Amino acid sequence: MFSPKRYYLLSAIAIAAALSALMVSGAFKMSREKLTDFLFTAKNAPDNIVIVEIDDESIRTLGQWPWPRSLFGSLVDKLQAAKVIGIDVNFKERSRLGEADDLALAAVLKRSAIPVILSAELLPNGGLIQPASVFSESINAYTNIVISADGTARKINYSNQGRLNFAATVAQKYLGDGKISIPSQISRIFYGGPNRTYSHTKALDVLKNGFKTKVVKDKIVLLGATARDLQDYHQTAFNLTSGVEIQANAVSTLLEQRFFRESSFTNILLVILLSLYGAWLSHKIKNFLGLFAAIGVSLATYNITAFALFDRLILVDLFYPNLAFALGSITSLGIEYFATSKEKKFIQESFGRYLSPDVIRAILKNPATLSLGGKKENLTVLFSDIRSFTTISETMPPEKLTHFLNSYLGRMTDIILNSGGVIDKYIGDAIMSFWGAPLPKPDHALAGVLAAIKMVAELQKFNEEHTRHNDSYPAVNIGVGINSGEVTVGNMGSEKRFDYTVIGDNVNLASRLESLTKTYGVNILISEMTKQMLPVPSKAEEGENDATARKIMTRELDRVLVKGKKHPVRIYEVVPQGKENGIVPILDIFDGGREHYYKGEWDKAIEKFETVLTANPQDGPSQTLRDRCEGLKHRQDFKWEGVFEYKEK
Repeated sequence: MFSPKRYYLLSAIAIAAALSALMVSGAFKMSREKLTDFLFTAKNAPDNIVIVEIDDESIRTLGQWPWPRSLFGSLVDKLQAAKVIGIDVNFKERSRLGEADDLALAAVLKRSAIPVILSAELLPNGGLIQPASVFSESINAYTNIVISADGTARKINYSNQGRLNFAATVAQKYLGDGKISIPSQISRIFYGGPNRTYSHTKALDVLKNGFKTKVVKDKIVLLGATARDLQDYHQTAFNLTSGVEIQANAVSTLLEQRFFRESSFTNILLVILLSLYGAWLSHKIKNFLGLFAAIGVSLATYNITAFALFDRLILVDLFYPNLAFALGSITSLGIEYFATSKEKKFIQESFGRYLSPDVIRAILKNPATLSLGGKKENLTVLFSDIRSFTTISETMPPEKLTHFLNSYLGRMTDIILNSGGVIDKYIGDAIMSFWGAPLPKPDHALAGVLAAIKMVAELQKFNEEHTRHNDSYPAVNIGVGINSGEVTVGNMGSEKRFDYTVIGDNVNLASRLESLTKTYGVNILISEMTKQMLPVPSKAEEGENDATARKIMTRELDRVLVKGKKHPVRIYEVVPQGKENGIVPILDIFDGGREHYYKGEWDKAIEKFETVLTANPQDGPSQTLRDRCEGLKHRQDFKWEGVFEYKEK
């Protein structure tokens, strides 16, 4: 039988060995990075870097984005008092205004008395997407930054295969070739503070508001987007920061040579020493309150020391040494019991509310399938909402409204869970759900669409039951929007409260599609990405997916550009079961009208849609497109390209 002294020693050694192995393997990398983020403090930004920002006011005043290349040429001319200019705007495609516009900027760059660096993009294979060929004689460098799995920009690669990146090129041109040491490995950016720490000047002010050249004289000027709609923002150690300000921090890091020194050997040694020290404290101090106080003082001392060293560019790990000390204070039996029970309790309590029992059981059998942090996955996201629910709710007393809503949400939830989906959240009467995580589901798009069809069918039963029972509940209708694509999925929030959820542009698009069901008068809208992932019935022997695919009827409605997206998407109606007979006879006529609409042949399109409405007066898409054609054919102030842009969410 072990003596207490030997027991504490052996448990400490086991903890140190296990944590050291985890550290070397890279486990809990994101947790370590997030703790390191807390060590950054805001400092005074250097005065030799000025950001000329493309902000909302400048866009409103100078014209819609993207701006003419000649406008950028005017900015470069105005900024000639600077020592170097870096343009963090991608010019990889030709100007929408034609070659003359590109040549206007190229001419300015050629005659510029100071270096002007353009943005390029580094590909995973080491290739480079450079600005359009008309700028081939200009200086360009890749602006890629390293985005961690949690979506945070922490590091940058100043050099790749002998090519310097944007920040390194700017710094080198500022100081002179060969006068700065550029690291060859990926380096941590030393952030000087939150967004807008560096000096900002609006592009509008440079061009129109009596700009004084002394603002940029002999300085580095970085021109880039800060307008929120341009979506060039990333999370940093402080907050959401514009891409051009991240580049400013990267340039400053290089100019001031603020590179951290970090030793894996030192971190492993700290893990060993602190696990032994924690075990020694637990052995020596028998009083619980005294032990708790000693642990608190010891942890505070270590972390304050780590903070002081960080300011001197010496980086020591916070995660594993702190964990080693904490775990070293308890017995190996307690560690094993706590870790096992805590893990299962965490999964059951955190996910039992919005995962089906089958999924919960699978996760408990193999917890490694659950990533407790953000990661990129290809999923299908669904949003549903009761039409005009605010108006309906105002007619019901609270108790009746609660019963009505719980009954409705219960039925919809069962459908989603039974199809292998995850209930992300309830937003009043709205439901957000997704398929494909935490367990892989190859047919997630099919599962989401089938669930939507069942939801509409169940809603009809729901309304019919209330009518039969004469319980005075109003008949309701729902809209469902579905999109598939890459999203960030994982636990989001704080250490004390978080949700397992999905975020990203593809989530936003699903929400926009749900809103558009009202515009087009349909129940279910899906994106072209979801449509492409649905199985196509084969001509060979029909399998289960073939039979299922034959039950899904879709029709293309429109090509739209929704708010917050840069590229248009085709949208499709999924026809609910029982309504196919009203759609099939008009489908070819509708398709013809839609193609005339895409081409801007307004009268031909209107004629087709009127024919559809004669046969089916309730066809919402035909009503919407007909009315839109009536409005567009009288407009002379725009160029129609077959895509309708929605300005509102």
